[in-house]
Amino acid sequence: MLAAFAALLSGSIGAQATLRVPVDSTGLNVAVHHLAPPRPSRYAPVLFVHGATFPSALAAGYKFDGTSWMGDMARHGFDVWALDFLGYGASDRYPAMREPASAHPALGRATDAARQISAAVAFIERHEHATKVSLVAHSWGTLPAGLYTSTHPGAVDRLVLFGPVALRQGVAPDAEGDSAYWYVTEEAQRARFVGYVPAGQRAVLDPRHFAGWGPAYMATDSTSRSRTPPSVEVPSGPIADINDAWSGHFPYDPGAIRVPVLIVRGEWDTVTRDGDLRWLFDALTHAPLKREVTIDHGTHVMHLEASRYQLYRETETFLAADDTPPVRSLAIAGFGALTGPVHDFGINSRAALRAAAEWINTHGGVRLADGATGRFDVSYDDDHCKPADAIALVRGYAAGDALVAIGPSCSSVAEPLYPTLDQDSIPVFTDGATKANLARLSPWAFRNSPNEIDMYTALWRWIRQRYPTLKTVYAGQEVDFAHSHATWENIIGPGAKAAGFEVLGDAPWSINDTAFADPVSRIKSAHPDILVLSSHPATTCGALAELHRQGARPRLVVGLVSSATPAIISRCRADAEGLLIPTTFAPITPAARQAAAAVEHAGGVPDLHCMAAWEILMTLRTVIERAGVTGRPDARDSDRRAIREALADLETMPGLLGTIQRTPDRESKKPFVFLQVHDGQWVVRSQSLAQ
Repeated sequence: MLAAFAALLSGSIGAQATLRVPVDSTGLNVAVHHLAPPRPSRYAPVLFVHGATFPSALAAGYKFDGTSWMGDMARHGFDVWALDFLGYGASDRYPAMREPASAHPALGRATDAARQISAAVAFIERHEHATKVSLVAHSWGTLPAGLYTSTHPGAVDRLVLFGPVALRQGVAPDAEGDSAYWYVTEEAQRARFVGYVPAGQRAVLDPRHFAGWGPAYMATDSTSRSRTPPSVEVPSGPIADINDAWSGHFPYDPGAIRVPVLIVRGEWDTVTRDGDLRWLFDALTHAPLKREVTIDHGTHVMHLEASRYQLYRETETFLAADDTPPVRSLAIAGFGALTGPVHDFGINSRAALRAAAEWINTHGGVRLADGATGRFDVSYDDDHCKPADAIALVRGYAAGDALVAIGPSCSSVAEPLYPTLDQDSIPVFTDGATKANLARLSPWAFRNSPNEIDMYTALWRWIRQRYPTLKTVYAGQEVDFAHSHATWENIIGPGAKAAGFEVLGDAPWSINDTAFADPVSRIKSAHPDILVLSSHPATTCGALAELHRQGARPRLVVGLVSSATPAIISRCRADAEGLLIPTTFAPITPAARQAAAAVEHAGGVPDLHCMAAWEILMTLRTVIERAGVTGRPDARDSDRRAIREALADLETMPGLLGTIQRTPDRESKKPFVFLQVHDGQWVVRSQSLAQ
């Protein structure tokens, strides 16, 4: 206790500690080395990631004349960590390293190493009660570090790529990458380090330093002295990764990195050439801040050389984050039905927008035209599914600071709302309001709603093929709700006739009804093979329960797209058995599952309407970045116009089930699937229906 207090007062750092961290369920542990600053740090913890042939103890942790890179950073106030990958230094060896190298493929590839970084970062965040960690990676280590950052931007504060490997084309692979591991001698390292210096130039690696470094390197492998000459056994995965990268196959997308990036290299670095640096810098298209630094008289192992202190200072200056661009709030005004018969739609869309905004804001935010970072600030208002209320809300948004409005839930609101939108208004991007072809009512209206004409045309064709003995169709419909009524009258019913089915009629009810004896009696009397329920979840479940009570048993029940929701399962699981509905959302892709989990965490139920809101906000992020939006208050009107024009020019947008096609009248043609209730759960009956 007294020693620690004395160290704090003197400004000195404590002893380095080594901790072991399990990796996934492999049973293997990586070593992470920790050096704490003399007083609590105001910066994100820093994790060093080593290169292909020597571990952190011989890299950032090696003391030259009593000082290591880790120690220098700790003295400057950083909480410093360094990782040894599996097969290196103090970490476990792969079991395959006890077998002949030819018996296994290359060990320690970038994807495997990125998982090890993930385990180390998670451990550091718990240990330090931190939300983010900065990464400083060298050489091959920049590949798994870049891969991790591109897939976990919310966990990384800043990224330093020192002597990075970049994409090249057509370079012949190194044969060492064909086996599980290989051997590196002390002399091979010395020759490589010395050989980096151009002919005629003064040596930058002090022979006195290497005289201590070389034996220390051999000591990192307890078996090194069992071979002649002594050598360190290292995984071949890094060589295989470099071979791939230099043959046109890069392991990560630099454009997916959304954190500040520093690229630093020595002027004599032949591993990271000028062209490599330029490619990587240009490929970092979404980094909110990027910097490239070339240090004179430095090679690929500059951290071992005379120029190392320049490397230290450049890295520390960058990680101190005194260059952070300004952050601006980007107001997004959501609106829809939070009360009334379809209140679930508004509640779920609100949750989806909040979840999407949180994901974007924690994954780098939105890159604005002047270098600032945008953060989405989502509000959500109840329009009560009433046109007058929605029109008043949107007029208020137009007078305020919102860039875009997202809504409404109800087609009966969208239809009178859209004609009020003009150049003095605000772009309105709709997630619900599914009645066909409404966006054409105003050039400021955009929709990401299902294309029901395509969906039900495909469904009737599929039913004809799957159930060839079914001939007749009867419908129940919410006659007082625009979407339900119009979809039956204009899409589902005509589609059934066009597919060769006989439509016997329909029975009306209200979206507010709770009793269905009369309409179901009419359905039962018609004895249809197929029953269509053009209704929302509450009345769909009510009608299904009444069908069961009256003993009416159509051979197939088809539903409205809006009822393809978990609410059907929670409300009427047993009565809904066999219900068949086309939908533009199901958690059947990794992106869809991730988004659904985020919406559920935000208190929503993922369905085709609210997940359309998620897709809208993700698209707005890209559109804002491409349209030159600044988000400044004085640029509100020009920003809105730029967003409107960019949205109108979209030919595609990313969707959770696949690419969404955009039409000239600002509608979406979305991939869709058929869902059917089977054993009390929604199951996919067809998923090959992308448009």
